[in-house]
Amino acid sequence: MIDFAEQPRRRKSPKPKVPSPKSDTANHFEVVKSQTGIAIIQPPMARQVLSPERAINLAAWLMITADPTGEQFERVVKEIVKT
Repeated sequence: MIDFAEQPRRRKSPKPKVPSPKSDTANHFEVVKSQTGIAIIQPPMARQVLSPERAINLAAWLMITADPTGEQFERVVKEIVKT
């Protein structure tokens, strides 16, 4: 009879690293800087529900277009978090 308790443990092979999916960085809403401010050429339709990913994408494009250094954005985010 084999005593399995005394058998050397097999090492688990490491799981292969699967690259995380890249974020969708396309400018779906065509956020652009105009002479007077920021324009959204293809805005979401009225009452359209955006997925969290699409909402973050739109917010990121608005932020980077309006405030490339992120200084104003960071200040506003801190204030919003307080509410």
